[in-house]
Amino acid sequence: MLPLYREIGPPGAFALAMIEDCLKRADKAAAEQDLAKIVRVFAEMKEFKL
Repeated sequence: MLPLYREIGPPGAFALAMIEDCLKRADKAAAEQDLAKIVRVFAEMKEFKL
């Protein structure tokens, strides 16, 4: 999805920022091995649509 939002340009900037933030939180949750956070972030990621 990231490449598609990047292609859109400025109109996709907000969604791109939200997705990147979610990915950073997912990385952090995985590094901390925090299953509750992993599940929560995964559920949030499933809500992203094109």
